[in-house]
Amino acid sequence: MSAASRRFSVFLVPAADGRRWAEGVIRELAARYDAPPFEPHVTVYGGSYTEESELAPLCRTLADGATETGPITLRVTGLQVTEEYFRTLFVAFEEEPRLRRLHEMVKGAVANDSGYVFVPHLSLLYADMPLAAKEMAASTVSLDREEMRFDEVKIVAPDPVTGWSDARRWQTLFRVRLDGKDSQEVERCAR
Repeated sequence: MSAASRRFSVFLVPAADGRRWAEGVIRELAARYDAPPFEPHVTVYGGSYTEESELAPLCRTLADGATETGPITLRVTGLQVTEEYFRTLFVAFEEEPRLRRLHEMVKGAVANDSGYVFVPHLSLLYADMPLAAKEMAASTVSLDREEMRFDEVKIVAPDPVTGWSDARRWQTLFRVRLDGKDSQEVERCAR
């Protein structure tokens, strides 16, 4: 009998200034639209695993690549909305070669490619609502930056029962800083 498949994502986490701004916007929008708050991030990759040991090559790749990659600065192209729940309202970014390389490194380190389509963005709201309401929500956000800096990458798994819908129950399996400070894992990772 095979073990149940579990989901995971690799998140790129904003540095302190961008994180504070995004957390504030996410908190405000979540309260206003009765939506879940969540940690600000750019999803670099999403996939699945059955045994934690399957994540070991990915953890090693991220740890080894952290120093090489260094902090990543993404140029903001604006706010966007879509019909998709996980792309309700988000900050869109230009393509960035180092971020694309990070995505390709992650994809190369997983046993089974999930086919995840990489579109660099940082969500500010997850909600099921009409597109017009999403556009209205976007009009209330003051996007006061032309770029955002990211200095950490982490592997996150959703709750096995509630999935990604309950962000309070997301679990960090591994994290590594991209700025060379404390570039060792600070959370567990399968060996």
